[in-house]
Amino acid sequence: MARSAQVRLVGGAFQALAVVCIVVGVVIGWLAPHIGLPFTEPLSRSVAASGVDSATFLGAALTTLGVIVAILIGYNVAGLQTAGQLMSLALARAMLLSLAPFLLWWTVTTGVGLVYLLAPPLYMGQLWQMLVWFGAVVLFMLGYLWTLPWRLSGEYAARWAVDDLRAAPIEQWEAQDGYDVLQSSIAAATGRGDLGAVRALAQTLGGFLAAARDAEAERDNRYHRGRYRALKNLVSGCAQFAGKAPTSVTYQLGYVAAGALTLAAAMGLPTGDAETDLYSGLLRALGASPDWIDSLWTGMRHALCRGDARTPPYLLTYWRQHRDWGDDDPRATQRIADGLMRLLDDLLRQMAREDATRAQADALPMLADLYRYIANYLRERIEADCFGAERVRLLALASALLAQLHTHTLPLSDAWSEQQRAHAADIYERERVKFTLTVAVTPSA
Repeated sequence: MARSAQVRLVGGAFQALAVVCIVVGVVIGWLAPHIGLPFTEPLSRSVAASGVDSATFLGAALTTLGVIVAILIGYNVAGLQTAGQLMSLALARAMLLSLAPFLLWWTVTTGVGLVYLLAPPLYMGQLWQMLVWFGAVVLFMLGYLWTLPWRLSGEYAARWAVDDLRAAPIEQWEAQDGYDVLQSSIAAATGRGDLGAVRALAQTLGGFLAAARDAEAERDNRYHRGRYRALKNLVSGCAQFAGKAPTSVTYQLGYVAAGALTLAAAMGLPTGDAETDLYSGLLRALGASPDWIDSLWTGMRHALCRGDARTPPYLLTYWRQHRDWGDDDPRATQRIADGLMRLLDDLLRQMAREDATRAQADALPMLADLYRYIANYLRERIEADCFGAERVRLLALASALLAQLHTHTLPLSDAWSEQQRAHAADIYERERVKFTLTVAVTPSA
């Protein structure tokens, strides 16, 4: 991410220098020769008197401009083909639009040069103008070429796509180009095992879903088929080929699943009904391999509770985005807990199809890891990033989520032995006490 920021910064610097050259060209070619000040005298000198062959100069400049645009178009065709085949034609169109500054100024420079060939310039400033504008064309070209590899990256595709979705209501997402870009890009990168592209795409999409707000959907706060289908199909489309990809790719898809969970909770989509299961398409693509299932669950835990140096945990983002909700709003913790336990139950059932013994053995560790992530990583991040009343509120929500998760494990534990149920209760109590004691001795700043 930091490297991509540097690439964009250098590309922007090339563009800015090109604009400076344009302004300088206008001044020295069309304004300075007519000002009549001493320091503008070299620019107002007659071309004929200087002995410069303007036709030869302009011919060389125009020939070079033609070569430049031919090379750039040839180079660009390969990039657009890559974007169209691996991502989306809509993204290819967006990349083509980024060529507009170069093409616009190449056209202006070439047009002025042709006019000067027909009506030879009178002043030396006009020849210098052509030289400076030629430099602007080169700078626009360098700026485009410098950023082209980034524009072909998963990060650029993800940023462009979520910006496209941001302005549309959720029930209309399926009609947006960004929706297609996200599905096709993540699925294609998953199919070829491109971990870097999957990471950039999945984490950008997951973060967007966790922070997204649809005021109409939140006011409605009930099942809406259009919103449900848009979110479910997005998750399912991104998960194509997940069962054939490395587990590191499946881990990244956990970020998409985590973001979808928070958005579904915010909109009031039910998670405990088999008819409104967000993840059936994801699980179907994932298969029953315990390693793949564990990797997806790990990715979800990390996304929701841990985050990284640049991105806060999705739960922290979610609660901050919805600070206007009351403490007793079920969307804050109850629906999150219900969705997580429903997904854990589905994952264990899926795993049992291939290895029932492993599913039975992994149930408690997977649940314990979730408790531990909330009691440790999420709590630590809240204490590090938040202060005052906000810290108190967010810690209370984390504690409430821990309690809600334990409540929602009761249906899950029906198939467990008495010993397993007792062990689950002990794990919860240990993490709850640890959470409470740690918060009690930590100053609230």
